[in-house]
Amino acid sequence: MGRRVVASLAAVLVLAVTGTTAARDAVTVVGAREVVALAARTLERLGLPGSVRAGGTDGGIAAFCAGTGPETPDAVGTLRPLTDAETKACTAAGITAVTDLRLGTGAAVLVTGPDGPGPSIGRRQLSEALLAKLLVDGQLIANPFRTWAEIDPALPDRPIRVVGPAPGGDLYGILLDRVVEPGCAASPELAALPAEAGPVCRTLRRDGAYVALEGGDAKVVAALVDDPAAVGVVGLGSAAAPLRRIGLDGVAPDEEAIASGRYPAGFPLHLVVKDAHRAAVTGLDRLLDGLLSEEALGPGGHLAGAGVVAPSAEDRVGLRARISRLARP
Repeated sequence: MGRRVVASLAAVLVLAVTGTTAARDAVTVVGAREVVALAARTLERLGLPGSVRAGGTDGGIAAFCAGTGPETPDAVGTLRPLTDAETKACTAAGITAVTDLRLGTGAAVLVTGPDGPGPSIGRRQLSEALLAKLLVDGQLIANPFRTWAEIDPALPDRPIRVVGPAPGGDLYGILLDRVVEPGCAASPELAALPAEAGPVCRTLRRDGAYVALEGGDAKVVAALVDDPAAVGVVGLGSAAAPLRRIGLDGVAPDEEAIASGRYPAGFPLHLVVKDAHRAAVTGLDRLLDGLLSEEALGPGGHLAGAGVVAPSAEDRVGLRARISRLARP
């Protein structure tokens, strides 16, 4: 019987396998949705069996570092390198050699319909729109802003409504780390608040100005169809027409700005692989070769539009050389 891979990107992405497979014929990838989606697309294109689970960077690393063997993941997708503590945990579990491949760069992108703000908005303006509390006349009070124009007269006189990821997910963390907190830090008064004031710069409103949605980008896009004046926070792969992209601090989220790091809400896409599994898992090397091929990451490749800005041509050659030089265990 032939083998067929069916991918479903939902709250937890699961790639199911049908057909006859050996005990460890199927590749297992866990971690950040933005990376495991690339693996899922490539497995399906190559006709390889596999199982991928999008449980986020932190949860994926915990599963990856649980040990080696057929019951453990072969690779983890992350939006950052492993920390020293995570590397030590992997080593303590018997994972003595891994290969970290940077597949490219992703981004959190603000999008809207025809009636939303733009073409660009400042991170300080966004933090003033989204933070639960602001400092007004020396007092920390509930955010009083109800319209964008109250923050800046150049912005639309429309209610503030931002729809985005729920707390706990990778993209929510990017929103806080790369957008809201730096915008908050641009306000000297808020940045100087004492620690006992709490995490003011990381606490978003719950009065309807920020709507946190479970279920990924599709739910956010659907909400923008219903409210074309709202602003959405999505991954790069979902920031497509008919939605309009909004720049940050005057920088548009185009490929050049994301790849160069000028766009402030970009993030790396890593795939970390257990070297010991490359000989034991039949399809793992084929997946790596497929992900790093020009057919995937080159101009017009099948991962174009999947939320990744590919490495440069020179870097792609270097990635393939690293894989080919690695001795199969």
